[in-house]
Amino acid sequence: MIDANLLKEKTSARVCFIIGPNNVLIGDVDKPDEILQRVSLVLKQTLNALGIIPFRYITINGKNEYILLIFKGKEIHGMVLPYSLSLEEGLRIYYEVAGKVKGEKEEVVEAPPIEEMKEEVVLLSPDILQKLKEIAISHLGDFAEDVFNNTLEDLEIKEDNLTMDTVMEFIVGFEKAAGMLIGPSRAEKMKEEMLTLIKEG
Repeated sequence: MIDANLLKEKTSARVCFIIGPNNVLIGDVDKPDEILQRVSLVLKQTLNALGIIPFRYITINGKNEYILLIFKGKEIHGMVLPYSLSLEEGLRIYYEVAGKVKGEKEEVVEAPPIEEMKEEVVLLSPDILQKLKEIAISHLGDFAEDVFNNTLEDLEIKEDNLTMDTVMEFIVGFEKAAGMLIGPSRAEKMKEEMLTLIKEG
């Protein structure tokens, strides 16, 4: 779980919260549990009404502050931010803090030997993901790794069970997520580079 206290400190957010299996709210507010329940209910109703949404975050603008909501796996991370902190800077700090947590807990799992893989389907080498990540970094910079890994997690794609279909599904999903950060035109260009890599590989 992301460190909500560190996130609040670095962003100067009035409130930081996490909605998920373990709800967290950091900030000077009355009845935090009740507030989280209400926010969670409204968000779930809104998202259910809209269906599957190809974005990684949304903002809600207020008079003196704005709310940044970031969707990460089964959790929703939220911050109430001053307009003096730009959206771009807020996202940068968020991914920086999230990256620190990931770096502490991430475990490297080796892929099984090729000879042990099932013969019914053609499995691709996990190395293809590293090559795709390099393309992502060239376009998204510091945001790349977190968005890349979130897309893998959301699509439940495993490094040791990569097929052409799952890689293509990932590329399409990652393009949509990246488009919210760098715009649809640049995201499409990135996707074409990834597709070229797959074809040539």
